[in-house]
Amino acid sequence: MANTNSKFYTNKEMAKICGVSEASMTNLVKSSELAPVRMGKYGRKYYDSNALKKVKSHYKNKAKPSTNSAKVSTKDDIIKQQQDHIDDLKAQIKTLNEQLVVKDRQIEAQTEQIKQTSVLLSQAHTLTYDERRQFMHDHGTVGRTYAGKIWQYITGSIGLDDFEWGVTLFAETPLMFKKIIAEMRYYEASSVYGEFPYFVVGTHMDNAGL
Repeated sequence: MANTNSKFYTNKEMAKICGVSEASMTNLVKSSELAPVRMGKYGRKYYDSNALKKVKSHYKNKAKPSTNSAKVSTKDDIIKQQQDHIDDLKAQIKTLNEQLVVKDRQIEAQTEQIKQTSVLLSQAHTLTYDERRQFMHDHGTVGRTYAGKIWQYITGSIGLDDFEWGVTLFAETPLMFKKIIAEMRYYEASSVYGEFPYFVVGTHMDNAGL
């Protein structure tokens, strides 16, 4: 059975545990071809305890070079580590840019949907009386099936608020609200011409129940 309490580590965390720079750890992970067990936000990579054991063993068993060769190898190693770190940052920036492109497309799609909705709402006032009556008849037919389960108060606010009508519903259980809204949204009066801002849900209590 898999251990659900397994801890995962980022390059930065493994570098801190091993007492090395993050650039050095990034270089080692790449050269060792350690595969992350999962990807996090912004393309952050996470490694399991086995990967941590391997990198700890590497630094522990790493031979100490002579003084002369150490100066040359350390300089070259640092340059390579920094270059690898730069490449890693570039990869993260690329991932972020790709995510921004996706978000921009989502915003454009939502903006276009809002425009289309506004057009449809403006067209609703040009419908004939018989067309509007048919829409409301279908709408009301669904509502009448909830008679005795839901009670409503309809308030008009034309010229007084952002929306022309307000509907207050009462029921013994909120499940009734879910059912009637889910059913009505498929009718044209709601799906095409309806515009809903937000829903406020509460519990009505008498003084004794407070």
